[in-house]
Amino acid sequence: MGSQQREFPFALDRRLRLTLRVERGKLVAWAVQLEWFDAEEGRWVWVARYDTAGGRPHRDRNRLEKRGGVGEL
Repeated sequence: MGSQQREFPFALDRRLRLTLRVERGKLVAWAVQLEWFDAEEGRWVWVARYDTAGGRPHRDRNRLEKRGGVGEL
């Protein structure tokens, strides 16, 4: 089945991205990522990610610069 990805917007500039990897009908990896839209760069930037990379669940945080409050959630 491979990887499936869905996005769940909850504000104009914020969304959750869910990625599931399924093999032979079993969930083998997952990731949930909080993203915000950086208007200055014109792209989505990840803020925090929970995933199973490396074989066990953990959290990663992106060290964003705060420019005029843009990086604050």
